[in-house]
Amino acid sequence: MNVLDLKKFCERYQKLYIYGTGIRACFMASALERLGYVYEAFLLSDDRKYSVSKLYNHDIFHLSEV
Repeated sequence: MNVLDLKKFCERYQKLYIYGTGIRACFMASALERLGYVYEAFLLSDDRKYSVSKLYNHDIFHLSEV
């Protein structure tokens, strides 16, 4: 996804979430912050476990919680 596509996507929604907590999710968090977009939290599949409750000072939720 290029920057223009990312901006178009972000402008379409009032709330943004990032799926996952891996390298790509961290890259996306950084890209959103650089572009000035605020995201709500990180999301994981319901069957995934996580050992921390926050990443980059944002909550981590299961999909069924949102």
